[in-house]
Amino acid sequence: MPAYAQQWRVPTAIVAVLGIIFPLVGVSLVAVLLLDYFVISRIPPLRRILN
Repeated sequence: MPAYAQQWRVPTAIVAVLGIIFPLVGVSLVAVLLLDYFVISRIPPLRRILN
């Protein structure tokens, strides 16, 4: 496994546990990821500003 992937193991686990314990946290995380994927990454000016 690459070194950078091992650094993200603990934060990813914390986010996953919080998403399970507090469903609204999970829903908001999914909403932000979908917004980033479908809107921000597809519009070049937004991608440049927010990247």
